[in-house]
Amino acid sequence: MKLIRQDNSSKWIKENIPQYAIQALITHLDSLEFTSEQLNKKWGRATTSEVIEEYYLKKLSHLFTLNESIKDKSVLEFGPGLGITSYLYLILGAKSYCGIEVFGENVQSCRKLCRDLTNHEFIFDRVQDSLDDLLEKVKFDTLSLINVIEFFSVEYLDNLWKVAYDNFDYLILTARFPYFEESPSAPLLKTKVKNEYGRRSLSNDYKSLQFGSIGNKEYYVGALENVGWKIKTMQYITDAHDFRDKKNAIICTK
Repeated sequence: MKLIRQDNSSKWIKENIPQYAIQALITHLDSLEFTSEQLNKKWGRATTSEVIEEYYLKKLSHLFTLNESIKDKSVLEFGPGLGITSYLYLILGAKSYCGIEVFGENVQSCRKLCRDLTNHEFIFDRVQDSLDDLLEKVKFDTLSLINVIEFFSVEYLDNLWKVAYDNFDYLILTARFPYFEESPSAPLLKTKVKNEYGRRSLSNDYKSLQFGSIGNKEYYVGALENVGWKIKTMQYITDAHDFRDKKNAIICTK
């Protein structure tokens, strides 16, 4: 496993993301008419250009460094949100792309952003309700789980790692860390109790499978490797504007 420590995001962005694509993302975010207050609350940035260039591109660069997992590959993504990751997968050379999104307004946003690109589809549905049927019809190469894992239960994630290994060649994901109150940089944050499966959760109810499972680094590494995934790269990413937003960018291969 390659542990990346140096932040080369600016260099990677300059070499891989054309300026027209960056401008298209900024224009798209402008069209959604977020106020400066909304931008700051959601992304910790004052302008749409800062949201794209400082928040999205720098963070996603850690997940897109393994070009073989994207170029000429068929990508399935859970929760594409506003469509920024969808657009970037296609710009970076994905052969085809499919996003499953549970919020209708996000589906509209995705379609709007990617309207001038080809070979993409957006499905308005819950992943849990549509994944099995979709995998019976379409063969994908790469599964993308960016900023979405915390919205699934521990039970669903435990099954998902095996389903992903059986149906995909690559796995791209962000794994979120729990917050610890003993951290000197975050004295006001509370430690979340472990649930009955021994994993941290966003919920304080330790007796049930939580909506919003979070896990720790050891859980993700162990769960992925136990079903056969090989962790190709793992890079710690954080946000200077929000010390609570701490994640690992993980890329897996078979």
